[in-house]
Amino acid sequence: MLEVLFHTDMLQMDTINKLLKKPATKRRTRAEMIAAAAAGTLGEDGEHESADPLYVRWTNNAMGSSINVPVEWLEAPVGEVLRTGWSGRKMVEEVA
Repeated sequence: MLEVLFHTDMLQMDTINKLLKKPATKRRTRAEMIAAAAAGTLGEDGEHESADPLYVRWTNNAMGSSINVPVEWLEAPVGEVLRTGWSGRKMVEEVA
């Protein structure tokens, strides 16, 4: 009888420990991330989804600074400035 109670207690403790144990994190492996990046995200019509046209991505690293803008910006009047650069002009001009 004592063995049965001991066995039951051990099973209960094992069950409680399993329930209290943190679940493993669901991480994607490096290979899965590379495959997802290579495949790209496709929209409903089969084309790549574009970024939100309200946002700009600016990066600054050892190779220099760069600004990435949506295609919609390049088609707008500001696109001319973005394509050709500022070419010595001041970004802000003082007005008297």
